[in-house]
Amino acid sequence: MKISQKFALLISSLSKKKEALYVGDLAWTLGREEYIQGLRRSSEKDKLKLVNEYISNRHYLIKSSLKDKSKYINSIQKDKKFDYIFIDIHCHQGSYFHDSRHVNHFEVEHLDLLSKKGFALVVANEDEFSNGKSKGVLQDNGYYINAIFGLPLLSTRQKRLLKDKSIFFITRQKTSTLFVADLSKHHSDDYSGWKKIVANFFSHKSGADLSQGLNIKKDDFYTFNTLRSIERVGELSSYYDEYIEQEIGEILVSIEESIDAVDDFKKTRNGVFIIKNILNAKDLVTATTDKDYVENCNSWPYYYAVLNNSVLADYAAIFLQSHLGSSLVQGITNIVNHSGNLTTESIKEIPIFFPPIAVQKKIIRANNKIVELQESINQFRNNLSLNPGKFINESIDKIDDMLDQVGKLNKTDKVRQMIERGESATVEFKQTYGLETNPKHPKYEKSTDILKERVFEQMSAFLNSYGGVLLIGVHDEQYVTGMEKELSVSYGKSHDKFKLKFIEKISEYLGKEFASPDHIEYDFIPIDNHEIFQIKCNRSLIPCRFGKEERLVVQEDPRIRTLKGEDEMRYISKHFPEYFASHLT
Repeated sequence: MKISQKFALLISSLSKKKEALYVGDLAWTLGREEYIQGLRRSSEKDKLKLVNEYISNRHYLIKSSLKDKSKYINSIQKDKKFDYIFIDIHCHQGSYFHDSRHVNHFEVEHLDLLSKKGFALVVANEDEFSNGKSKGVLQDNGYYINAIFGLPLLSTRQKRLLKDKSIFFITRQKTSTLFVADLSKHHSDDYSGWKKIVANFFSHKSGADLSQGLNIKKDDFYTFNTLRSIERVGELSSYYDEYIEQEIGEILVSIEESIDAVDDFKKTRNGVFIIKNILNAKDLVTATTDKDYVENCNSWPYYYAVLNNSVLADYAAIFLQSHLGSSLVQGITNIVNHSGNLTTESIKEIPIFFPPIAVQKKIIRANNKIVELQESINQFRNNLSLNPGKFINESIDKIDDMLDQVGKLNKTDKVRQMIERGESATVEFKQTYGLETNPKHPKYEKSTDILKERVFEQMSAFLNSYGGVLLIGVHDEQYVTGMEKELSVSYGKSHDKFKLKFIEKISEYLGKEFASPDHIEYDFIPIDNHEIFQIKCNRSLIPCRFGKEERLVVQEDPRIRTLKGEDEMRYISKHFPEYFASHLT
């Protein structure tokens, strides 16, 4: 069932009107469902045939309440009156009254069936119905739009064939304001948001935003897309508080409509190409400074705007393609016209937020890096489709590195990456923390201090060298064994108990000063239906001495080495110069 139909039934139940008339799609849907229920004993084939025969010439559904059985008919007496009418007629269904008062694929005569205090909900093209000829026809016949409820936007592809629709609340009473609310702000299966909207409307209240419903001046409504753009601009513009805001017309030197006028492109470098029609643009960018890109388009779908020196053209292109810039362009387009066209005059009215030139240059450099990254990703995608075997072997590490740099590689992915690459001077695997896994050992499947000592010795070596990561629950041969058994045997399956004991051992083996996140970070990581314990040791600025003997151990791939005497002093002076200067000289 469509969102408009669900909302229509909700309105019917909340308004408690005595008798409702449904015209069009919802009448067909409800009538069909009820008629099918009455044919339970028939075969599916017979059901379909009987239903189609029954509803083929019946256009109206009358219900006294949602619980009552429907009356499904093909004509209505014109003196019949209803408290509530819902009309949802597609253009291919035609009209059911043949009268000169035709409005947007339904007839005003439908509204003549309203009782004096009744209301109608009509699903219609929002731009034509609220601002066009249809609005005048309604008012000439004594009907007024009191509220408009926005439906979800159509996709760009759908907009080439259809127009955005809304639900119009129509009565015989004229109001000074218009109530507007966006139904798409709430999930169609969660009626609580819609109920709040309806409650605000019937109690003449104005909510905080479109998700709750607002009372606005009738002349302020163009389309719901415009309202959404304005609201979006309000939300996004807070991120640009310290930027200068001007209309493009205030920073514009000239604007050209044809490519012939851009032959001196190299001389007028500070120019940006701006799309002429945002609906017919398909996959074209809204704005660009790339003349080659524009020349490769099938036609000339861009204006060329030359800007003064306060805004760099590359920054202007980036801004106009941002969420805020796109919303501003969309809003101007909807206010000026509903065809998606931008004129040279409307372009001048588009606001642009910009920082000082130095900051603009930084934004441009950052954007260029993002573009380069995207091009690399596209190349990887092509390689994967052309030669997947070679791609997996040669490129997967590069992709992981890129994801890591942009913060899109999660903890599990990072651990998996380390396991696949194997042990190194900064990565060490331990099958267990302290649990003996050798069946021949007298303490098999028991916790032993000697294994724990090896873990903390490795941690000390990482701290004293260049940092590193221990993965507990990973075999030397690069497969995950997990920590589940050790947690069960020694720690009652409790992560918290394990971590508490682990912190105590840090103080015992390395010193209390190293039991802080500045030196050591740790956590359980889920991977391949197991859990491993990851210990990240950051490079220390002071020596970390291990155990009761207070040995200085360092990492020398692939082993740990204990330093003594002159080697120890030499290493400290080189690796911990500030500590050496303040403590040992």
